[in-house]
Amino acid sequence: MLAPVAYLNGDWVSMDDMKVSVVDQGFTMGVHAMELTRTFQQKLFRIDDHLRRLYRTLHTMRLDPQLSIEEMARLSHEVIERNAAHFHSDDEMSLIHFITPGITPSYADIPAVEIPPTVGMHAFGINLGAFVDKYESGIHVVTARIRHQPPECMDPKLKVRSRLYWYLADKEAAQVDPAANSLVLDLQGNIAECHGANFLIVQDGTILSPTTRNMLEGVTWKTTLELAEKLGIPTVLRDITPHEAYNADEAFTTSSGICTMPVTKMDNIQIGDGKPGPIVKRLLEAWSELASYDIVERCRQARDRAQAPTA
Repeated sequence: MLAPVAYLNGDWVSMDDMKVSVVDQGFTMGVHAMELTRTFQQKLFRIDDHLRRLYRTLHTMRLDPQLSIEEMARLSHEVIERNAAHFHSDDEMSLIHFITPGITPSYADIPAVEIPPTVGMHAFGINLGAFVDKYESGIHVVTARIRHQPPECMDPKLKVRSRLYWYLADKEAAQVDPAANSLVLDLQGNIAECHGANFLIVQDGTILSPTTRNMLEGVTWKTTLELAEKLGIPTVLRDITPHEAYNADEAFTTSSGICTMPVTKMDNIQIGDGKPGPIVKRLLEAWSELASYDIVERCRQARDRAQAPTA
């Protein structure tokens, strides 16, 4: 469910009026910085980390949002506050930030240096109920033939929307399993990341993660490694091959909406015993402590509410 109130270029508008011109550079050239931040108890989680990453991306893009990071933070909280009443008190939201350079200069009637950026924020309800079966049984990831965009072309630390290769990877994965998540490798055949999520494995009690050379430094990924440290679970960042992942004891993904999600099958090969493993369960329990509620149970309640007959 889309939240009804959004922010666009200094105005509060309805989602029906959340429109960006077809000649905006976000559309004509795919120049589009973005962030996604989830809530816990309808409060934004680590919004400062997300905004710092957003502003690092903007700095590299030479794109001035014409808002200070403090003002962006204030508006971010306001988007959630303006929309909270439209959701059940146990629902959670995700907040989207997007910034483009504005109208394509060849279409503008002012000098290029005077074109204002397009700055928007909107929220949507996280479909928590859809996660229950996945937490309990794990998900399937499928390796796509298309490779991850190499860092020599664009640093993966940039959080941007221009990711055609992810669309193609998703299409490839769906041909194997319509319910699968796509996973891409780098040019050397090492695991890079899943679409919208980091991918990690567990071997002999140690969490192994790809290096940040070939993946986005996820805020949830970073938080998960911090939780692992607190739990006394060692972590190592290094190259990981599909062969190692097939033969891992456990595997999982991390991303804002799901926190930590077990992976029990990869390319139709069972991982471990085919069930969510003990380390993934410990991590999810640690995430529940952060959220101040049982994440899986909250998702189960959301599913039950959605399936309950209406009066």
